Amino acid sequence: MAAEKRLRAVQASLAPGFDPGRRQDGVALLRAYQQALEQNRPDKALAATYLALISTKPVTFEIVERTNALLCVSSTEAFARAVADQAEAERQQMSR
Repeated sequence: MAAEKRLRAVQASLAPGFDPGRRQDGVALLRAYQQALEQNRPDKALAATYLALISTKPVTFEIVERTNALLCVSSTEAFARAVADQAEAERQQMSR
């Protein structure tokens, strides 16, 4: 249950005001993001895409760092910055 609370906290952080109702799409994307970062060789592009899909606000390095902390996953600073940059670029592209 603690994992579910962490996922919901991150969802609220990335998409304030978003109410999925009974849908679990945001939580499922965050779970997939968490699993992607737990791999031996995390896929930066895949991680960025998950964040771009869920976030309703700009994805910054600070948001990636906070998201990772809340989900109890770690990455290097360079990896987190690259994920943030790519996620924000994708998010902007999707919003056009």
